[in-house]
Amino acid sequence: MIGLSVSFCVKAMAKGEVDPAQVEKIVGATSCRSDEDWNRAIDVYRKCYWYGVEDIAEKIIRQFISEGRIEQPRLIDDEKFPSIRESIWVNSADQIVWWSEK
Repeated sequence: MIGLSVSFCVKAMAKGEVDPAQVEKIVGATSCRSDEDWNRAIDVYRKCYWYGVEDIAEKIIRQFISEGRIEQPRLIDDEKFPSIRESIWVNSADQIVWWSEK
């Protein structure tokens, strides 16, 4: 399984809706180049998206970051990020719909 939104997919895992072990990676719209960038993003996610599961969610995202399981295509092409209009999860990379292709 591949996640398409760092904030929403991590929240789903933190709430127990999805087992992190079943998630190959998250391909997000983030553009974090440094630990400082990630710290700022995590701070926003804790306040805006992860209410009630902040600590669990932060543990999950930091694990995914350290394991290289978050891909950030916007670091290469700022216009390339996955659409989450249909779902925040896909089964394979060929199912990802990119905003730049819409």
